[in-house]
Amino acid sequence: LPTLFIGDKNPIDYDYYAYKNDNDKLIYLISSSIEYNLEKSLSDMRDRKIMEIDMSKIKQIKLVKNNKELLLSKENDNWKIKTDKKEFKGDSSRIEDIITAIMNSRIVDFIDDNPKDLAKYGLKEPENILTVYEGEDLSAKTLLFGNKDDKDNYYAKRASMPNVFTVKNQFFKNCMKDLNDLREHKVVEFDRDKTAKIEISRGKEKIIIQKIKDKWQIIEPKKVDAEDSEITTFLADLEYLRCVDFIDKVPEDKKIAVSIKLYDNKDKEIAWFNLYEPPNDINQYVLTTSTGETPFLLSQDDTNLFRKKLFDFRKKVISEYSKADLEKIELQFDDKKLIVEGDGENFEGYIYKGRRLTQDEVDNIIWSFDYLKFIKMAEESPTDLSKFGLDKPLFSVQIKLKDKKPYKILIGKLTDDSKGYYCKHQDWKEIGVIDKDALEDLINIKKKLLEESKNKK
Repeated sequence: LPTLFIGDKNPIDYDYYAYKNDNDKLIYLISSSIEYNLEKSLSDMRDRKIMEIDMSKIKQIKLVKNNKELLLSKENDNWKIKTDKKEFKGDSSRIEDIITAIMNSRIVDFIDDNPKDLAKYGLKEPENILTVYEGEDLSAKTLLFGNKDDKDNYYAKRASMPNVFTVKNQFFKNCMKDLNDLREHKVVEFDRDKTAKIEISRGKEKIIIQKIKDKWQIIEPKKVDAEDSEITTFLADLEYLRCVDFIDKVPEDKKIAVSIKLYDNKDKEIAWFNLYEPPNDINQYVLTTSTGETPFLLSQDDTNLFRKKLFDFRKKVISEYSKADLEKIELQFDDKKLIVEGDGENFEGYIYKGRRLTQDEVDNIIWSFDYLKFIKMAEESPTDLSKFGLDKPLFSVQIKLKDKKPYKILIGKLTDDSKGYYCKHQDWKEIGVIDKDALEDLINIKKKLLEESKNKK
C-alpha cells in the first residue's frame, strides 16, 4: 500500500521531513499543519451520523415515548397519526422536522462498543424508542434512548448494533414529540372559493350572507350589500385558523356562544365551527368543527373572527377609485365651488369664478375621496337630515369616473364625540360616520379660502 513516513521537524521547527515507500528515494518537506489530522483519535474519525435515512423513502415513523406509542404514516404526501384509540391528521411540517433532526444531528460521544450491561445505560428495556420505516417493504431502522449522563445527554444505541453512544438532549426533544405537538393545528379544511353562503348564529341574532351573481349580499337580518373584501378576508381567516392546543372534550358547563356554517352554491354544508362560552380561568377558548376531531383551544385574538357584527360585513366604502379612472370632482361648501378635472394622469383645479387651485390643493382633494368609508352607522332610514347637518352640508361633492354615472356624497356636522362627521351617499338610505381625520385636508383648504375671502374684503 502507498505509505507516507513522517520524521522529525526541520531545523526551523516548521515543516516535517517525510518520504514515500515508492522508488523515487526523495525526501520531502510537508507542512506542520498535518499535525491536526495526525492527532485525531479513532473516535474523531468515526462516522457520527445517528441514523442513515432517505427522506424520500420514509413511509412510517413510530415513536414510543414513556411506553406510549404513536404511529405516523405518510399517505400521498399527507401524514396521519394513529394512537391505540384514534386516528388524527398530522402536521406535515412538524413531522418532517423530526426527519430533518435525524438527518442533521450527530453523535456526541462513543461510550462503549461492546457493552456487557445495557441496564446501566437504561437501554436494556428502554421506554423511549424511535423507528423509521423506509420503502414498500417498510425496512426498519430503530434508535433506542436510555438514561441521561452527567452532561444532560442521552445514552442511545441502534437496535441493529451493539455500541452505545450519547446524543444531545435537544435531539431527543426534537424527535420524541407528544401527540398534540404533531397534530394538524389547522382547525378545518375547506375551499373558500366554493363557499356561496355564510350563516352566523349568536344567540337569537342571525346573519346570513350569500353570494349572488359573484357579489356578496347580506340576506338577514336585512337585505343590504356586503363588502366583498371583508367577506374574502373573513373566509381566508377561517380557512387558515389554527389552534394553540387541544382538549379531550368540551367542558360540561360550556354552551355554544357563536356558530358559523358555510355552504356551497347548492346549499350543501361544507364546514361548521362552534365557539363556546368564554373560559373562566385561562385565556383560551374551546372550538369544535366539522372535522370531528377532539375540541381545539383558540387564543383570545383568534376568536375575533367570531365577534364580527353586521356592520363589519356590510358595504361601508362610499367612495373608492384609482386616479387613472377619475375624470372630475366638484366640491361645494358655503358659497364656493371647487372643480378638479383631468385625463386620469394630469389634473388641474380652479374655484368657480375665482383663482386656480395649487397642485397641493388639487392632490389633497383627490386623495380625500379615493378611499372613504364609514367607521360606524348613525341611522338606517333617516327621516330628518337636519339632525346630522345634512340639510345644509359642510361639504357636498360630486365625483365622475370614466364610463360611470356621477355619484354625490354629503358630509354633515361633527358627531357628539367629535371623532367623525356624519355622511351620506346619494344612493344609500343609511347615514354613517366617517373618520374626522379623513377630512383634515379639506377642512384646511376651506379655512384657507375663507381667510382669503376675508382679506379681499
